[in-house]
Amino acid sequence: MLEIDKYQIQKYNAKMHNNNLDNPFGISRKNIKYTLNHLKDCTQNPTVGLLARKQFETHKYPFISYKKNYEELFSNFSIKYAEKIFQQRYKNLYNKTGRIRKILINNKNIELDKIKPVQKTLKRKIYSIFAKII
Repeated sequence: MLEIDKYQIQKYNAKMHNNNLDNPFGISRKNIKYTLNHLKDCTQNPTVGLLARKQFETHKYPFISYKKNYEELFSNFSIKYAEKIFQQRYKNLYNKTGRIRKILINNKNIELDKIKPVQKTLKRKIYSIFAKII
């Protein structure tokens, strides 16, 4: 039976967003729409959007080009506005758990298409203690 990927559009937008950033030749103006679409995906479902972003994040080229592309991309007014809307929505939805969600995503403790077994480690214990403090 043919399986349909539930998050195919979000993955594609995140991949194209990363291609804009991790590119030694600068930002393609026609591909800015993919970053806007990715930010809309993040606004609609922040956790899925951030997981897709982390899944396709690469740093193949020097960090200087990534940073330059990031600054150029986020100097666009529509991108700034979409990012601001996303940040406000994320803060409203995950006021207490937002920081821990980002830590878990950045450390790849959760991923979009994979189920990882629970690991009883010191790191997990620290997260649970940290969650109780917040």
